[in-house]
Amino acid sequence: MYSILIVDDNTLLASSLCRFLENTYECYCADSLSDVETILQKLHPDLFLLDLMLPDIDGLSLMKSLMQKYPSAVFIMMTAHGSIQSALTATRLGAVDYLIKPFEPDQLLLTVKHALLNRSLNDEIHQLRHQLISADQMADSEALGPNPSSAITDCFQRAHRVASMDNTVLLLGETGVGKNYFAGYIHRHSARQDKPFFMMNCAAVSRELAESELFGHEPGSFTGASDRKRGWLELAHTGTLVMDEIGELEMPIQAKLLTFFDQRSFFRVGGEVSVKVDTRIIATTNRDLEEEVRRGRFRQDLFYRLNLFPITVPPLRSRSEDIPMLVRDLLKTIALSMGCHEVPLVDASSMQALQEYNYPGNIRELRNILERALIINQSQRIKLCDLGLPASATAEPEIPKNDESSNLEERMKLIERRFIEEALSRTKTLGKAAEFLGISRHALAYRMKVLEIPARHG
Repeated sequence: MYSILIVDDNTLLASSLCRFLENTYECYCADSLSDVETILQKLHPDLFLLDLMLPDIDGLSLMKSLMQKYPSAVFIMMTAHGSIQSALTATRLGAVDYLIKPFEPDQLLLTVKHALLNRSLNDEIHQLRHQLISADQMADSEALGPNPSSAITDCFQRAHRVASMDNTVLLLGETGVGKNYFAGYIHRHSARQDKPFFMMNCAAVSRELAESELFGHEPGSFTGASDRKRGWLELAHTGTLVMDEIGELEMPIQAKLLTFFDQRSFFRVGGEVSVKVDTRIIATTNRDLEEEVRRGRFRQDLFYRLNLFPITVPPLRSRSEDIPMLVRDLLKTIALSMGCHEVPLVDASSMQALQEYNYPGNIRELRNILERALIINQSQRIKLCDLGLPASATAEPEIPKNDESSNLEERMKLIERRFIEEALSRTKTLGKAAEFLGISRHALAYRMKVLEIPARHG
């Protein structure tokens, strides 16, 4: 049973409130600071119902003092009509609600119920978040496996080093290499681990809504904005916001984001009041931001702010020694999600093929390959024919002999172009080709534009 301490110098009112609530809650009354101190020697209340005007202390000062000693308790203020402004101040300081005297008993009961329900939900969220953090940290401890590659070991070491700090982090790497996993790793190993963790996919937000999504908006700021909306920066206050594919943001949003980095505050769309937040930013991108800066598509000053501590996550093709461990972990996850009773094994020839494949879609593509294999083969052993790898998957792509270019970037583009063209040829539609490659449709369309591959529909 929840316990409530009612503090009011009107002892008649306090007693009547106690009698009304005591059928549902454990209630106590106090009419002065000394009474409060005496009761609190034996009681740890879940809710305080405080009058703003007390004989030996004002209610706001008492609330501030009690909040420090009882951080998990909730506070409701009682006030007369003449001191509503003080009640509003109390809510800004942390009170969950206030009641204006005289009030109906049913109004009191409803307010108390809502306050304690919110407290219960917050306790549950806190407990679930801790359980998730514990599970994720246990997974993190096993993530490297017995003999990890030096490339991924370096990534984990850099991520662990920066996690304990509050600096902005820039995660670089191709699509599907695991940048979002490292963003979560940094958050889970930081002092903000039990605080909010949100992810904004900058590539999936339309140009018109990007500013509202990031900074929020006020009612009437644009057509359809009927209510106030808190943006991702505000929702992630005290925690971490991952800005996934930050290179996709338009220049005007980049300018406003730069202002936030400088001032740690922003204005909602249509707002006139500055909103100050304490939000850590982790940015990810598969673009070469330095090249984007040279081409005038990304702000140089914002790049310098983001590039404080860059971590480049290597592509899967450069760390084939990690593939057996990844296959093991991914099969566990996929088998669980598909309701399989046992985790299937991968035979030697299949594992060799998986280690020799080039993975243009990286870990995301590996997961798709394994999930497809489990759908095709319901037995406990995955064979080479179940993987659906291209016939030339384990061979190095041939470079035409008449190609005299010795430029590595140009040759890599040629290889990437051939992989994409092969996927388009096999699947016939853009959506299925993106799924086959393990990348998003948006990312595939962007790479086709860069590589000057004719557009496809479907």
